[in-house]
Amino acid sequence: MPTNHSLTRGRLALLASFLACACSAQAAQELAASPEDCLLENESESETDPEPEAAEPEPEAPSAAEERACIDEQLLAGESFEAGEPEDYDWRASGLGIFVRAEGEGEPVADGDLVTFAYTGYLLDGCAFDSTLLREPIAMPLGGMIPGMREGLIGMRVGGQRRLYIPPELAYGETGAGAVIGPNEVLVFEVELLEKGS
Repeated sequence: MPTNHSLTRGRLALLASFLACACSAQAAQELAASPEDCLLENESESETDPEPEAAEPEPEAPSAAEERACIDEQLLAGESFEAGEPEDYDWRASGLGIFVRAEGEGEPVADGDLVTFAYTGYLLDGCAFDSTLLREPIAMPLGGMIPGMREGLIGMRVGGQRRLYIPPELAYGETGAGAVIGPNEVLVFEVELLEKGS
């Protein structure tokens, strides 16, 4: 028949296995000597566990305009983007839209003429990608321009101002141009005719 000492040791071993999931392995081995100490140690560990630090919010992604390094509006002498409404434009069969701001005077520009003009070019998100406000107006023959600009200047008179809505197929198409004008971009130009040659 087992002694009282043997029964006590057996009960403590059973209790040690029951509490093993709540106590550390080392504490469970010491349970035969002091089961109360094991529970106190486990409670102390749970109280002192540091709380996980809150994740820092990720910085906001730059806007499309910021990523494209658009011209600062302050450098455009107060000029701001305005695409207008479809009904504002005279739509040509090619897909070009022309909004006449001012008619101008003199002989109209004909295909092949040399012209001097000022312009600011925008993307539809308002990004200004180029402007003669930052340099001298440009002088060039119509034949050296993208199709939409060439068609948009034909018929203008000196002093005339137009807004041109140029679809991708009349601009830079699927390839885009440089780091700013992406594939299949619609371009909006504000143009003013300064001189007309022949």
